[in-house]
Amino acid sequence: MAIREHPVVPVGDVLARLPEEYVRLAHGEFDHDDEEYAETVRRIVTDGIGTGAWASFVFKRSFTGAIADYTVGRALTVFRRLLARESSAHWTFIVHTRDRTLVGATPERHLTLHGGTAVMNPVSGTYRYPPSGPTLPSVVAFLADRKEADELCMVVDKELKMMARICERGVRLSSVPLCRVKLLDSAGVWTCVRRRS
Repeated sequence: MAIREHPVVPVGDVLARLPEEYVRLAHGEFDHDDEEYAETVRRIVTDGIGTGAWASFVFKRSFTGAIADYTVGRALTVFRRLLARESSAHWTFIVHTRDRTLVGATPERHLTLHGGTAVMNPVSGTYRYPPSGPTLPSVVAFLADRKEADELCMVVDKELKMMARICERGVRLSSVPLCRVKLLDSAGVWTCVRRRS
């Protein structure tokens, strides 16, 4: 596909033009139920990560559904809500063809190149919010957890190696902020690895 045009429009301008309609999900389901997913994760941790065979692993779980009483306006409403609420996605998209519409948001952006600076933002660890909400002692305990610290060091090491391969010199770790995963009621440690040309 050849791209003929590539306009840049501020997100606020796009949101102002998109509809806000009632949307109901029909036939929504995960590809793996809770028990199956938990068992697979347990096996990965016990047989793979626990034995040292695997160091970094993400097991995908997809939720799919259809928009009830579909209209393009309802698809645009879903796109509007994703665009307004999900700030860490690499790509929030809507693709409309004659017979199909795809709406979604990809996982967080992994690599950004802007103005001669390459930035990687890998995520490490997951602090699950307690039912009553996050507390300072539980966040501090999460940050002090040896397993989480080791995982963060492993992720940083991998990202530094990748950046060293694509950059000439000057790769550095600039920050390790705690970032909220907006729609999941959890937080992770994001590593910021930079290289300025």
